[in-house]
Amino acid sequence: MVESGGGTWWLHFAKDSGPARDDGLLARVGRLGVRLDAGRPLFLDHEGVPHDAGNKFFASGRMRNLTAGTNRQYAFALRTWFNFLQTRSKEWTGAAENDLFDYRFWRTSALDNPRRISGATWQGDLAAILAFHDWAADRLGTNRLLPAAQKQAWVGNRVAVRDPRARASAIRAADVKWLSPGAFRLWRDVGIHGKEPGGAEKTRWRPRSQTRDAAFVDGLYRTGLRIQELASICLIELPTDGAAKAYATARLAGSCAKGGRSRRYWMGRESLDGMWNYVQTDRAAAILRGLESGLYESLAGRRIVQGITDRGLVRIAEPGGSTVLANLNDLSPADRSLLFIKGPDGLEDFREQFGDTWSLVQTMLGHSDVNTTRNIYLEPFIGLRGRGGRFRPPTGSSKPCVPSRTSS
Repeated sequence: MVESGGGTWWLHFAKDSGPARDDGLLARVGRLGVRLDAGRPLFLDHEGVPHDAGNKFFASGRMRNLTAGTNRQYAFALRTWFNFLQTRSKEWTGAAENDLFDYRFWRTSALDNPRRISGATWQGDLAAILAFHDWAADRLGTNRLLPAAQKQAWVGNRVAVRDPRARASAIRAADVKWLSPGAFRLWRDVGIHGKEPGGAEKTRWRPRSQTRDAAFVDGLYRTGLRIQELASICLIELPTDGAAKAYATARLAGSCAKGGRSRRYWMGRESLDGMWNYVQTDRAAAILRGLESGLYESLAGRRIVQGITDRGLVRIAEPGGSTVLANLNDLSPADRSLLFIKGPDGLEDFREQFGDTWSLVQTMLGHSDVNTTRNIYLEPFIGLRGRGGRFRPPTGSSKPCVPSRTSS
């Protein structure tokens, strides 16, 4: 995109604490009344001048109550929108309906745009743009980008727009690709374990974190958890009865789950054994290297877990010396990444790094309606015919074929 005379808006994310607090640019943003919570999106131009309204929007209570993933999605969408307006020598306060419709055409259809986006992505961008301009109209008294009569109420993090010029004309509900157990094992063995397609060991294979990576992808494939969900699990939440039965039951914390709903999930013995193998080998070695280098002691914002109460609350020592009790279910992935425990040799990582068939998959994926599960994950089988001319979904007694997602 060609820069205008006003320059280009750049997107940054605030750090938790430490040297960033002494940074002149971030201090300038703070004087505008903007909260500098960890991960907070910040807009600065090429001279370091903050985008006053954009930064205050992400510091508002509305955005602070949304997930970190939604904040990041909205931030990247608004950065592109602000820069599009710059190419027209316009500030965001001067944006009109025609700018939005032209922007939609450029993002989704223009032949001179080499990075056109899908209808579903446009709907997400549109939600971000309208959320910002609605907030500005309510808080700053600016004009709304679309008249109120053309907009519906908010549904979750999305907004439905009546005006057909703003809506995406065609949206694919999901991009689901199925991977059979055999295909997954071949991909894992070749890509992570470094084997030849025929099963032979490669002679020059030098992996960095083979045990960790294998345990992580096995966990993703066999539990149906999303990347952030599995990566947020703490050691205390990892089942220990893998050798006793075929599947172990665990519970995902609501603060780490999509939609904020805590749910059960199941982990097979093979996957669970792989995770504990990683904990006792590669992870233990990584902790030792961190201790020897002083990495954990120098980490800003770290919090020490002192114990767990009979009610399941985590007792945490804050950086300032105070002690708080927190429910593990309420700790977000960002909070968990700063939790440590004191082992015999120093600080360690507290977090683990890395029925009916459709009802089972619904529970695993955290869908509120089983019809959503059927409509999305049954789609690849539509048109297939089994014996007798009809396709029959697998019964509840068979092992489910877990889908591999390209988006969450």
